Amino acid sequence: TAHDVIDFMNVKAKENNMDIVLLAGKNIKEVCGDENQIKQVIQNLLGNAIKYGLSGTKITLKLENSDNIPPSKTMEIESCPSVKISVNNKGKKIEAAKLARLTERFYRLQEHKDQNIKGTGLGLSIVKHIIIRHKGNLTVTSSSGKGTTFSVYIPAWKE
Repeated sequence: TAHDVIDFMNVKAKENNMDIVLLAGKNIKEVCGDENQIKQVIQNLLGNAIKYGLSGTKITLKLENSDNIPPSKTMEIESCPSVKISVNNKGKKIEAAKLARLTERFYRLQEHKDQNIKGTGLGLSIVKHIIIRHKGNLTVTSSSGKGTTFSVYIPAWKE
């Protein structure tokens, strides 16, 4: 699934002089969810990483098993092992106050509007709603040196 999305998104990444790197842990579990929706999540996250990352940098898509899903104040989550899908790009730090609003429908950072970066502000909202449907969670971190990382936790199939 991740390979298909990377192949598709690499065309746009190359146009921005970027590379998408896949880091996959060993024995990644199978997620309990709709394959097309999971692909949509990865595609939306990579699309944003390409759109808002700095030209000439690497985008990292990382897949790893997680023992649990981080708690959420706003979403009902499963209490089970999960697969963590993380997308990191190198770009300007996003202020903490703005991070919480990124998944709101039609929300866009003013600096992106000022730079005439096209978008509807729906991509991360779609990601959030897919994650809610799957009873997973989404976390976002951003720092000056490490860039911005979106991490999605999707429940893994119970064995």
